[in-house]
Amino acid sequence: MATLFLSLSGGILPRCSDRQPAYSPDGRQIVFSSNRTGNLDLWLFDRSSGQLRQLTDDPARDWDPGFTPDGSRILFSSGRGRNHLEIWSIASDGSDARQVSHDGVDAENPTMTADGRWIVYTSGNPEHLGLFRIRPDGSEATQITSGNHTNGEISPDGRWALFVASSGFGGTLQFVEVETGRLAARSIPVIASEAEPSITLGRGRWLGDGSEIAFVGTDERGRSGIFVRQFDPDRDTSATIRKLAGFFDDVMTESFGVAPDGSSITLAVTRETRRLMLAEGLPE
Repeated sequence: MATLFLSLSGGILPRCSDRQPAYSPDGRQIVFSSNRTGNLDLWLFDRSSGQLRQLTDDPARDWDPGFTPDGSRILFSSGRGRNHLEIWSIASDGSDARQVSHDGVDAENPTMTADGRWIVYTSGNPEHLGLFRIRPDGSEATQITSGNHTNGEISPDGRWALFVASSGFGGTLQFVEVETGRLAARSIPVIASEAEPSITLGRGRWLGDGSEIAFVGTDERGRSGIFVRQFDPDRDTSATIRKLAGFFDDVMTESFGVAPDGSSITLAVTRETRRLMLAEGLPE
């Protein structure tokens, strides 16, 4: 498996932040969020030509991108037209922007079922925290989980959605049936360390036919990287876990994307810096 990298600067004043990579269904393109022009927009990288193209150019934040299963559109979160995030979609060439959700507070992490019937996203609205499913035209918004849940991702067959249930330092990678809201009997605990406060450990992607999942976690040395583990909603698969990529000594793995055929993985990595500053000549 080949590994590609996006740079994600850390520190008090971040510079260029490239993150949240997601592959197109044919694996030829990678969409990601970046502030490389001074504003957070969506960018598209063509793996064959090496061409990098800006997709959105709106004063609001555009992030959380992901292709629809047919590759014709890109789903994302945006604050355009208001001071909170909603789910939007654009054509794969950046045109035809459409608002999908009307959460009113915070809608993020959109992904679509394989048949195109549903979009699943996470809501940060205190009145209804959790995962929602909604039609692509914005109708029939229905809550399917309740709690401080983030980073939803739909399985290739559209039956399950994984998500992170956060609680303090750490959380749990859980699974819910999109149609019924039934939680899987098995979940994956993900313990975060205080050294990784800016990273959502448990952020996951489905691999291949959905029989395996990849997710961000930390190893025995506290380094963040990508683990792989078999998925079975009713059986303990902890014995199948293995390391896939990352686990560097000098940078932390923050988010990632995996090609549909499993041939490559793209990591967004960050290095945090801390400085002491001395101010002299201040008035008493």
